[in-house]
Amino acid sequence: MANIDEGDRFTETFEAITVSDTDVNILLLGETGVGKSTFINAFVNYLEFEKFDIAEKSEVRCLIPTKFVVMNEDFEEKVIEIGKDDNENNTMTTRQARTNVFPKNRKGIHTIRLIDTPGIGDPRGIDRDDENMENILSYISHIENIHAICFLLKPNNVRLTVIFHYCIRRLLSRLEKSASKNIIFLFTNTRITFYQPGETITALKAILKDIKNNPPFADIKFGKDNAFSLDNESFRYLLAVQNGVELGDRQNFVESWNRSAEECWRMLYYVTGQGNSKLTPHKVKDTISVNEASRIILQLSQPLADNADLINDNIKSLERHKQSLLRDKLCIADLEKNLYVPVINIRCKKLSQPITVCTAKSCIEIYTVNDLKKYRYNQKCHDPCYLQNVLREHVGSPELINCSVMSNHKCKICSCHYSSHMHIYYTIETYEDQIYSEGVKTQIKDREAAMDITKKLIASMESRKANYENEMDTIIKTMARFAHFLQRNLIAPYNDAVKAYIEYLLDR
Repeated sequence: MANIDEGDRFTETFEAITVSDTDVNILLLGETGVGKSTFINAFVNYLEFEKFDIAEKSEVRCLIPTKFVVMNEDFEEKVIEIGKDDNENNTMTTRQARTNVFPKNRKGIHTIRLIDTPGIGDPRGIDRDDENMENILSYISHIENIHAICFLLKPNNVRLTVIFHYCIRRLLSRLEKSASKNIIFLFTNTRITFYQPGETITALKAILKDIKNNPPFADIKFGKDNAFSLDNESFRYLLAVQNGVELGDRQNFVESWNRSAEECWRMLYYVTGQGNSKLTPHKVKDTISVNEASRIILQLSQPLADNADLINDNIKSLERHKQSLLRDKLCIADLEKNLYVPVINIRCKKLSQPITVCTAKSCIEIYTVNDLKKYRYNQKCHDPCYLQNVLREHVGSPELINCSVMSNHKCKICSCHYSSHMHIYYTIETYEDQIYSEGVKTQIKDREAAMDITKKLIASMESRKANYENEMDTIIKTMARFAHFLQRNLIAPYNDAVKAYIEYLLDR
C-alpha cells in the first residue's frame, strides 16, 4: 500500500497558506461512524484511477490509516491494517479536524482540500459534541471560502431516527443561513440500496421541509444534482486482495468502483460549477461571525438572568409589604416600624483573573435573604485560574478539562466532574437593605397623619414596582432580540431534537 508523501498530501495549518482561485475546499460533516475517513481514502483513488482495472494493477493510496476485518472463502478471518495516526482513536474515528490536500490538474481543478472532522453523535455525550463543533469552527476560521459543505449519510438511517435528527440539526444550528446554498449530500455504502439514498431520504426530506417552513425559512436543496451515491467497499476489497486475501464476487466490486468514481467526479463538477450548477462559495467568516455572536449571547444570559431574578425578588418583597400595610389596622408605633421598606440589593465585585468554581449541589451554600433562598459558590477550586478561551459563566465549558486542577475529567480539589465547574469573572452577593425617611417620625402626630403617610408610602411602592416591571420588560425584550437574531441568521436556530436524543442515550 502507498501512503501519499508530503508532495502529494499533507495536513494543513491555515495560518500560512495561500489558496488559489482554482482550489476546491470541501467540508465533510456527518454522524460518528458514517465513514468520512474511509471516503477520503477511497476518494483520492477514485480520482487517480477512474476504472477498477487500472486501480487493480496499481498501488492503492491510503491517506488515513484504516483497519478492518475480512473473511476469505474458507471463513478465515484476517485483520487488514494500513498505517498509524495519532489523530485516530482505537475505533478509527477522527478526533480532531484536519485537511487532506492533494493536487489534481484536470479541467481547471488545481488543488482539492477535503476537511475531515470529528463526527457528531459522539458516544461520549453531548458535551463532547459541543467540544467537537467548537474545534471544527476554530479550524475552518482560517479559510476564506468553502465551496461545499458535504453531509455524509448512510442509506438506512430510518431505524436511527433519533440520532439522525439530532446530528443533522446539531450541524445545521451552527451554520450561517447562506451556507444552505452550498450543502450537498453524499450517501455511503449504497451498493445494498442499488446506489440510491435508500430509506434515509424520507427522514431527511422531513427535516429539510420543517427547516424551510420555520424561520429563517432556509431552503436547502435536495435532489439528483446535489445528492451523490457511492460505495467504498471496493476500496476495502482492493486493500484485502493486495494483502493476500482471496475474495470472490469481483464483478460487483468492479461495478462499485466505476460507479463511485463517476459519482465523485460528478460531485466535483457540481461543486466547482463546471456542470449546470452555479454555486457561490460560502464565506466562512459569515458562519464564524454568527457563532461568535451566539457565544456572546450565551455569556450575556447569566448577568441578564441575575438581574431578572433580582428584580423579581424586589417586586415580591414590595408586594408583601404593601399587603401588610393595607391589611393591618396600624397604630402609630406599628406604622413607624413599617416605614422601613425592605429591598434587596446586589454587590458585584469584578475579578482580575477568573476563578474556577464548582456548581455542584454539594459545593454551594444556600442562604436566605428576606425569606428568599439564594446560593453562593463556596468551592473555589482554582483561584486564580489562568486558562484561556473558556466561556464566561458557562457551566461545563469543555475547555475546563485542561484546568490544572482537573485529572481524568474530575476535580482534584472537590472530586466533582469537570462539567459541574465554570469560570466566574465577578462575584455577586445579595443583601437586605431598607429605605427610610429621616423626617417621617416628626410628621406623625396623630392617626390621620399616620394614615396619610401610609397612603403616600403605598403610592411610592407602586411607583417603584412599576419601575422594576419596566426593567424586567426591557430584559425580556433584549433576550427576545437576541433570539430573533439567531433565528434569522442560522439555518436551524436551535436543536429541538436534543431532548429525544438524551432520552435515547438514557435508554441505551
